[in-house]
Amino acid sequence: MRKLRERTRGGFTLIEVMVTLVILEVAVVGVAGLLVLASQTIERARLLELALAAAAPVADSLLRADSIIAGVDRAGGFDLGWDAVGSEIFIRVGRGAADTILTLRFPRAGP
Repeated sequence: MRKLRERTRGGFTLIEVMVTLVILEVAVVGVAGLLVLASQTIERARLLELALAAAAPVADSLLRADSIIAGVDRAGGFDLGWDAVGSEIFIRVGRGAADTILTLRFPRAGP
């Protein structure tokens, strides 16, 4: 009987390299997906920050007012709409009628 030759050469087989590449590819695709999600989240946060900054002066003046009449305005590239319902003040911030970015609700001070 012939003796089986011992493997003396080090290294990886083609199958091992291919399996490793597939695993790395899956990891890279997952990281790329996370980067896209992170980018979208940062953009949404920036938009919310700008919308809130546009609504802040309106909210301040409405909270100081004795009586509130519903109204609309445009500030910082956003459409603002406000109204008082019962004991609450609502401010809608958006870009156009169908695109509401932020809705703020404040308790109204006083009787």
